[in-house]
Amino acid sequence: MTLWHRNRVNKTLLLAAAALVCAWILLGFYFDQRDSLTEQRDGKSQSMADAIRLLQQESDLRKLTARLGTSVMSDSSAAEGQLLHLVHDWEQRAGANNASFQRVGMSEEHGFVLLTFEVSAAGDMPAIAAFLYQIETASIPLRVENVQMHSKYEGGDEVQIHLEISTLYRSDAARSSGPGAASAPELARGPG
Repeated sequence: MTLWHRNRVNKTLLLAAAALVCAWILLGFYFDQRDSLTEQRDGKSQSMADAIRLLQQESDLRKLTARLGTSVMSDSSAAEGQLLHLVHDWEQRAGANNASFQRVGMSEEHGFVLLTFEVSAAGDMPAIAAFLYQIETASIPLRVENVQMHSKYEGGDEVQIHLEISTLYRSDAARSSGPGAASAPELARGPG
């Protein structure tokens, strides 16, 4: 009887060990599948969030191009003239002096042409701060690319400022396709 009992115990232990190995394998497979599905869900959630953000950017750009409407000039000389007039007016109102204005670059992208200018002015700190505020709150599409400011004279109150600013106008391709028709999705997509 002891032999029979020992064989039975051995069989039971062997079955229990086999059951544990099977359970371990099944649990490993389950957790691997669960991790894979979780990664897929997270990837799809990220893709959905990216798509929603892209649609929101397109909507914002459509609104922007509709708002800009008449403030975006149709050729380079009109855009440059508009900016030159505004910069001169801002310098006068701020009390800045020794102003210079020069176009340094031009590039076309997404149906718009970007014009880049260097602007320099001098004056006391309140005048330069007022001039900079006027540029930052411009009613036309304007971007400050670079700012350098330094004292004009050692220990003096006079400040010299050099700005690189850019504005844009619609290229011929954008005008022919209508306001914002093809250019807003291209702008939302971004470069590259």
